[in-house]
Amino acid sequence: MDNLKTALGIILVIAIGWHIKVGFSSDTKISGIFQAKPETGYNWEKISSNIGGLGLTFDINEESKFPVIQAVTSGGPAQQNGLQLNDFIIKINGLSTNSWTRQQILNAIAGEIGTICNLTIWRSAKEFEVNCTRGRISYLDDNIRLNTAYNPTSHFFWEDNKVIWCTGFVHPKFNVQAAETKNTWVALPGYVLTGTKDGDFSTMWKQGLSHPYMNAYSANIEGRWIADLGYKFITENGLAIGTTWASGTKYPEYKLIASDKAGVFNAYPGYTFPNPTKSLDVAWTPGLTDPNNPNRISGTLEGDWIDKPVYTESEPTSTEPTWGDHLAVSAATAGLANFGEWLFGKNFISNELNKKSDEELIKSAVKGYKKLTE
Repeated sequence: MDNLKTALGIILVIAIGWHIKVGFSSDTKISGIFQAKPETGYNWEKISSNIGGLGLTFDINEESKFPVIQAVTSGGPAQQNGLQLNDFIIKINGLSTNSWTRQQILNAIAGEIGTICNLTIWRSAKEFEVNCTRGRISYLDDNIRLNTAYNPTSHFFWEDNKVIWCTGFVHPKFNVQAAETKNTWVALPGYVLTGTKDGDFSTMWKQGLSHPYMNAYSANIEGRWIADLGYKFITENGLAIGTTWASGTKYPEYKLIASDKAGVFNAYPGYTFPNPTKSLDVAWTPGLTDPNNPNRISGTLEGDWIDKPVYTESEPTSTEPTWGDHLAVSAATAGLANFGEWLFGKNFISNELNKKSDEELIKSAVKGYKKLTE
């Protein structure tokens, strides 16, 4: 009996010693005596998922209440099946998506890898169906691992305790997240590291930093973000989950209007871009037609509009003699012939003048006839 107790004691000491050694191993990163949990930033290697998706992001159109595709992942199922930006998803697996919430749409799109997701697409006033095979989407796996990283299932010390570094883990106490390099942490978006020693994860919020995943930059209040010019936030339960191009939005302070194409602006009426390749600065330009009122143009003073000058077209004046002109010439020539004959008594002068008078008389008659028949 004593020998059995001694043997069991020796086995227990060996097991505890082995577990303590494993707990301090740089490869496993676990702690505890009879139960093991990963250190911050690590998770169990065998935690994985068979959930797949289509590789697309969407927004819900405010007018139609249908989801509209905002982007497709390169090489993903959506791109492979020809889905494009601004395609409307009007049905998923035969069910109308009108007025669905974002979560309902996400739940319908996600599913087991290798299964089919049937989408009915509306594009350019045409409806067609697309059968997409769900594939492995990296961010879905990452989300599953991230959501379980700090509350993992405990493993007894004699189990296989291999763990892996999980890039993207958000530290539960500091404003940092796990970087791609193992055991390395970086500041969360909007923050900068201020710690001067190893393991010091002190951070500070900094204004004007670009967001790595959204078209936005940090505001002067901690945790607040401002959408880039031309963009608006996509929100869910009051939280911003992304940004999308805000087509048609006016920016009075800049005299700009967001066009239908992302990243492109139109100038306010009356304004032009002096150097559009380098800046979005605009300048008031006189003489431009108002697109909202074609009857007025921009004046010399900024913001001043004036009515367009009205030009009346008058009938062109002709220098060609009229029938009256020919008649007057004929009468004058005949009178001159009679005067010449009386004065000089020379018939040849009066004959030439009378001949000229007759020609003008004929021309007058022709002109008069044409005038009457017009």
